[in-house]
Amino acid sequence: MLGNSVGICSPDLIGPLCERIEKQTGGMALFMNGALGGMITADNRDFKKPGDPLRAKWPDTRTWAECERIGHTMAAETLRIIKPAEAQKNPPLHCASVDVKSPCSPAHMGVILGSR
Repeated sequence: MLGNSVGICSPDLIGPLCERIEKQTGGMALFMNGALGGMITADNRDFKKPGDPLRAKWPDTRTWAECERIGHTMAAETLRIIKPAEAQKNPPLHCASVDVKSPCSPAHMGVILGSR
């Protein structure tokens, strides 16, 4: 949400999200980003500033306060969803990885970049 132009390293909105969940549940929050393409970008448009409604473009709000607002909103929804779930005493956790290799040559890059 903050983007790289801010010039800092931060947990972004995930920090406030996890902190709020951990504070209210007493457990550890684990954030796992899904493969949703453009759907993972936070909507931090500032509708109070002039924008272009026909193109749905407004200036972004890239502040820590906005990270907290969005993170806390996501935490509230997460807590609402998990509220009826029964606590697991000793849940299993399995981690695995797979090495995947594919050719990468200038000919393949043309296809990837759409320049063929």
